[in-house]
Amino acid sequence: MDLETKFKKETGFDAYKNNDSRPKVPSDYYVEWLEEQLTLTDVVSSFITADDKEMKKITLIQRLKPEYKEILDSSNVDYPSLIGSIVETLEQVDFVCNLKYSAVMDLQLVFKSASSPYEFFNENYKYR
Repeated sequence: MDLETKFKKETGFDAYKNNDSRPKVPSDYYVEWLEEQLTLTDVVSSFITADDKEMKKITLIQRLKPEYKEILDSSNVDYPSLIGSIVETLEQVDFVCNLKYSAVMDLQLVFKSASSPYEFFNENYKYR
């Protein structure tokens, strides 16, 4: 269904009624209605290709190196609240640079390492 038909169906008005101009000029009400229909999301989604839709967000929990996953699993028994907080953060964040300082400190505490947080994650993870 085209926009003019949709406008007429929703509002009961003709987009070009009482307009003898050549070329046809839409009514102000139709223009306002169109502006409401075209949100930023609609515009952006019209540019997204099928390949982009297939891409999945890779979170830090998925990029965490296996040896550190094992440490989280074994530490969960003794520190369930801390480990739960760390896992929740890693499930929500997709880049190391987006980690809060407190999360970095928690990781270093649990992993008993003063290393850079970048050392805890695989960088060559495929994003597809």
